[in-house]
Formats: sequence, C-alpha cells, structure tokens
Amino acid sequence: MFYLASRIACLARRLSEKAIAMSRRGKSAVMLGADCLALPLCVELAMLMRSSPLAPLSATLLLSAVSAAALAMSDLYGAVLRYLEQRMLARAAFGMAIAVLCIHLLTLDQATHYPAGALVTYWFVALAYLVASRVAVCSLLQRLSGPPPQAREAVAIYGAGDAGAGPGAPQGAPPPVRPGGVF
Repeated sequence: MFYLASRIACLARRLSEKAIAMSRRGKSAVMLGADCLALPLCVELAMLMRSSPLAPLSATLLLSAVSAAALAMSDLYGAVLRYLEQRMLARAAFGMAIAVLCIHLLTLDQATHYPAGALVTYWFVALAYLVASRVAVCSLLQRLSGPPPQAREAVAIYGAGDAGAGPGAPQGAPPPVRPGGVF
C-alpha cells in the first residue's frame, strides 16, 4: 500500500513539474479542454438537481460551447492561475450569465426548452466548478512544487560601490549583495 502511495506521489510530482514547465498557451489550452469536458457534466448535474429529464445532447453541447466561448471572451484563459483574482472571476460570472441568457432566449420557443430554473442552477454549478477547479489546481501545484523562495528583507545601506556593500556582510546578508538604489 505504501509503495502504491509513493508511486502516485512521484507521478503527481512529475506531472506538476511538466505542468509548470508548459508554455502559457499550453496551460490555457489544457484549461479550455478541461472546461469543455466538465461543462456538459455541469449541465446534466443542474438538470438532475432540478429533478428534470436530462437535456438533449445537442442542447447540452450548445450550452457548453457558448459557455466556453463566454469564458474565453471574459479572458479567464489568459489569466495566470496564480494571480486569479476576484475581478477576473466576476467577469467570468458575468460572461456565463450572458451565455445562459442567450441560450434561454434561443431555446424559448423550441422543443429543447430547459425547465424553469435549470439554467440558473447550471450557472451556479458551473461557477462553483470553475472556482473549485482553479483553487484546487493552484493549491496542488504550490504544494507539489515545494516552498516558495524566501523573500529578502530590504535594507538601505548608505555608501557607494564596495564601500556600500561591505557593511551588509557582517549583518548576515547573503554573499552577493545587490544594490537596489543610490541615495
């Protein structure tokens, strides 16, 4: 059992290293692909939560495609996962709301009309998925990539050249002292 757990941990560490080394465009493509797989499941989960029959496949794929397009237009896939902030998530929520409204208006008079409240439930489920997946991946990558580098304490040293860098050495500063400014 321990052997299996250590192999899984080693595999997860290797995958996280490869994910960190990927280009920004590659990471965006992975996020978009994962969302394109998960958003149809969010549609079906929303339908089950409303005790409704499952939506037709064409309607599910249409809602998922419009949602993914709205997320891309709200620049969710261009954001660096580490710096995902509340303003970015608010734009994604607004984009998803517009997508849900468009689908509601498109399917209002059709045979594939969604039941009352199903699209609002989908909106909540999809946003919960988006936030939870981004937070989980960020936390996992931070945990597997090791501790962040220690921040150095800023110290102002008056002087010039080697004479200014000299007083930093006896105080326990790291050997390569780099001047940050001139007074």
